[in-house]
This record gives sequence, structure tokens and C-alpha cells, in this order.
Amino acid sequence: MKTIRMNYKLILILTLLFLVFFPNLLFTDPGFNVWEISKDRIIRQYFQKGKKYIEFSPDARPKYKNKIMNYIIAIDGTLKKKIKIIRKKADHETDFLFVNNKLYSVRESYFSIKQSRLNTIIKDISSEYSKSSVQKDNQLSIYSFSNDKTKVILIHNHNSEIMDCKIYFYASKLFRMLISES
Repeated sequence: MKTIRMNYKLILILTLLFLVFFPNLLFTDPGFNVWEISKDRIIRQYFQKGKKYIEFSPDARPKYKNKIMNYIIAIDGTLKKKIKIIRKKADHETDFLFVNNKLYSVRESYFSIKQSRLNTIIKDISSEYSKSSVQKDNQLSIYSFSNDKTKVILIHNHNSEIMDCKIYFYASKLFRMLISES
């Protein structure tokens, strides 16, 4: 009986140590379902200590393009000064968009990927979100996904075997969140 208690305590202690020292391993993409969390929490959650990231505002990078940011600014232009973007670079870019230091949107950008990689991305997103529509024309495809908390738009060009892809994750209640900011 003592051995069982000791093993139980050992497992509990090891689990707690794991959670304290490796919290980043608990959070995985492609799911973004918690909105309005703080910039500091995102940095702790998605960036290991010592990892570099870029932080900028729309005014600091006037050529920066983000469809959700444009929507936010169109609703209330005064929010432009309250927007910050944190960029994480890996095999693709991830831009976390904050309004008043609260997460409103995430954009993932994949450059020069093959159709097989795009298919994997779509499959991964489909496992987390339900697909509601696909729109295609000669040069562009737009996929829409959603769940209770998040809407997702995946846009890719299909001019060649190598393509670019952008994925926008944003809160289903984005409009309501913006109204409360004003």
C-alpha cells in the first residue's frame, strides 16, 4: 500500500514539474479558440524563453496587409493606434493581432508550399473546425471554417504547383468585441 501511495505522489510531482517547466508543450496549433487573452500570456504560451519575435504597429509598417486588421480599422479607425502585431517566424509566419493588448486575430502565412502541404493544412484545420464553404475562381481559392468560438478563412492562389497560403483565425464574436472597445 505504501508503494502505491509513493508512486502516486511521484507521478503527481513529476506531472506538476512538467507543467511548470514545459507549459508551451500543452498548446498546439491549428486551434485558436480563446480570444481577448493578453499579449503577455501569448508570449509566454507560444514563445520559448530566448526565442525572438518581432512586435510592430500598423503605423510602423504601412505596407503590412492583414484582412482582419483592415476590417477592424474600417469599423473604428481610432483602434488603429491600439493595434499591435507580434510575429513568430518558423517554417511559416504567425502574426498575433492585439487590440488594447488583447488577442483578436491570428494570421498564418505559408510561402512557396506544394499542393500536398496545402492539403495537410486543410485537413488539420478541418479536424478542428467545420468547413462551411469553398469559393474558387481562376487564380484564388477561399475556404471558410468555423466552430462556436472561432471563424477561419484560408486563402491560397493556385497559379502553379508552388503556392502561397494565408489563414486568418478570428473570434466569432469579433464585431461584439470591437463594439465593447469603442
